[in-house]
Amino acid sequence: MNVFIVTCKIISQPRLLRYKKKPLTTVIVLLYNNKTDKPLYHVTASARGKLGAELFHLYKQGDLVIVEGTIEIKKEKIYLNSSYPKNVKTINLKIITIHPTHHILEFKT
Repeated sequence: MNVFIVTCKIISQPRLLRYKKKPLTTVIVLLYNNKTDKPLYHVTASARGKLGAELFHLYKQGDLVIVEGTIEIKKEKIYLNSSYPKNVKTINLKIITIHPTHHILEFKT
């Protein structure tokens, strides 16, 4: 299992689903890349249980977060109108912990 820490930006509003009576939250995030061929990666991230409910209630579109998680690359063959399949790679991120890069709660002095 590859565990890594990355800074990413949430680009879609988190969606909360119920799976076997437990919350499952999915969100699309941008991963920054220093390679010249592709500067950004769009990744589907998901969190379950208490962390999924926290992700849904505390974070919104446009937030920058630090995510610790595992990454998975899936290869699929999609048959379009032609008889030749098109190979498509999708990147999925399973969130283990999430940390904000800004203050969520504002304290009044």
